[in-house]
Amino acid sequence: MRRAVLATERYFAEHHAKLVNVEALARRLGVAYSHFRRAFLAHTGFPAWKYVVHLRLTQARRFLVGSDATLDDIAARLGFSSGFHFSAAFKQRYGVYPARWRRKMQAGGGRANPPA
Repeated sequence: MRRAVLATERYFAEHHAKLVNVEALARRLGVAYSHFRRAFLAHTGFPAWKYVVHLRLTQARRFLVGSDATLDDIAARLGFSSGFHFSAAFKQRYGVYPARWRRKMQAGGGRANPPA
């Protein structure tokens, strides 16, 4: 099971912007989905889908600091369905909207990595 979880982490890191069917991925790795879900959560601290969102938001922080891309552009690059959904996920995770976080970082008024 550990091999499957580690393979999934690698897959997500390489494909976090794509829509992933976790049940099909578990099947492809030769493990039962129900066991896989529990093992993945125990290993990462996240359900599989939230892990993907975590990776997307981590990458979003890099885009926000390192580029002048619009929120819609960042959302599209990272697999969010819209800038609105990206902003809502960012706010839910970090307590501040991405545009405000970006302005704060550009002004030098905060850490580049909000609490996870």
